[in-house]
Amino acid sequence: MVDEVKMLVDAGVKEVTLLGQIVNRYGRQMETADGKGGFVQLLEAVHEVEGLRRIRFVSPHPIGFRQDLVQAFTYLPSCAATSISPCRAAATAS
Repeated sequence: MVDEVKMLVDAGVKEVTLLGQIVNRYGRQMETADGKGGFVQLLEAVHEVEGLRRIRFVSPHPIGFRQDLVQAFTYLPSCAATSISPCRAAATAS
């Protein structure tokens, strides 16, 4: 993914959005590094891409908002300070 972000930035892209089903659970099978899960490690790697100004992610799940992710917002200035969580609603017709 980091290589793809590099290609996009080389083409002039300034912002990327990471999208996935429960995106913040990415890499949950990976070993933690310094207490950071796979998704935070990915955010850190993408943050290092020269020329990228903003990283957003869509479809996080509350269960994936661990302390490492919350802390990442404090030291990764390219991470958008917002998170978009889709809401679902259902209604029964009478």
